[in-house]
Amino acid sequence: MMEKIKKYGKFKDESPDEVIESFVGIRSKCYSFTTQNNVVKKAKGVSKVVVKKKISFDDYKITL
Repeated sequence: MMEKIKKYGKFKDESPDEVIESFVGIRSKCYSFTTQNNVVKKAKGVSKVVVKKKISFDDYKITL
């Protein structure tokens, strides 16, 4: 059984059932990753509607 210990600089597993194929992390709380079935995008301080409709995974890659 894995203990859930919070440590700085570690990511929690947000998709335990799926394998993460690619990950782009711009800064803390601003990242995106793809799995076989979907794309997860997070951007703190940006409206959820804007993140969902206007920002794509490729936008995260271009920003790097």
